[in-house]
Amino acid sequence: LVQYGRTGPTVPQAPAAADGKSNQAGATPSDGDDSSATIEMTRELVKGFIADIWNRGDVDLIKKICHPSLRFNGHVGMDRVGHEGFARMVITVREALTDYHCEIHSMVVESNKAFCRLKFTGKHTGTLLGYPPTGKTVSWVGASEFTCKKGQILKVWELGDVKT
Repeated sequence: LVQYGRTGPTVPQAPAAADGKSNQAGATPSDGDDSSATIEMTRELVKGFIADIWNRGDVDLIKKICHPSLRFNGHVGMDRVGHEGFARMVITVREALTDYHCEIHSMVVESNKAFCRLKFTGKHTGTLLGYPPTGKTVSWVGASEFTCKKGQILKVWELGDVKT
């Protein structure tokens, strides 16, 4: 798990248990737990997914942030399962869209689920979804649902308005 502060990414300490005793190192709150620790962990995983994997293109962090059984369901047929398939998708999108950037406009977190309204931008310099490069800056909005399990993102469902 990577958290973001003024000095950059840090790995947080395991949260204290409800009885005030420290959890074992590396312990994660249980799935479906409504505790503030679970909510904060979910929020930080999603922020890392967007900032590190998508915006910086750091596909090496996929294994840390995403569950091995990750399932990414995109609305335009870009469904991917597992670390390798998802890494290929990130690379493909970032190669086709120079200066690719995803911005979180809003996020609602409930237990181990997060819902985000997102804005995507980039300069269309390579073929993507069958569209030849235009050289123009493109942008679209979308919504995503994230499901986390055992301190990693397990599922991503995304719907983007790429036609406007």
